[in-house]
Formats: sequence, C-alpha cells, structure tokens
Amino acid sequence: MDEKQARRLLGKTFVINREGFRFGKEKCGVPTFESSWVEPNLYLRKEAWISAENLDLPNPVEVFDLSCTIVLVKSKDRLVLHWDGFFFDAVRQRK
Repeated sequence: MDEKQARRLLGKTFVINREGFRFGKEKCGVPTFESSWVEPNLYLRKEAWISAENLDLPNPVEVFDLSCTIVLVKSKDRLVLHWDGFFFDAVRQRK
C-alpha cells in the first residue's frame, strides 16, 4: 500500500468481533485475540522497523494478534492499528 491508498483509509470504520476483523472493505478471518505485554520501542523496531516515539503508546503496551495484523492498546478507548505497513489511530465509537 502506498501513502495515497493509506490516506483513503483515514476515517474508515475498523471493526473487531468474534466473527472477524474489518477495516474499510478489507476483511480478515477470526481473530485469535492472543495478547502480550511488550516494550513498544523494542517490539516495533523488531516487527515493523520503526520507532514507537510518535505513536504515543504506554510502556509496556498490550498487543493483540488479530490473525492478519496487530493492534496496540493506547488506552481504554484508543488503539493503534498496524495495517499493510501503516499505523492508524482508532477511537472507539459509542453506539
């Protein structure tokens, strides 16, 4: 994915539930919901070759495996989604 394609995903709904994961029109299978607590800089340097400095993550941060990607928990209502080489902030929408 290039930057233009990533910009088109801004504002798109990101859904995680027992049936699967959806981001915009993209879908993944059933998430494992396995999680681990990691030091964000070490983890992201190893997994994505980036620094966590600009992501404003807690240390340690909880990381969830969604089968096709990961999310990092910023706070109760905020996640960071790693999708196809890009990182997106996600905010919980109340129904």
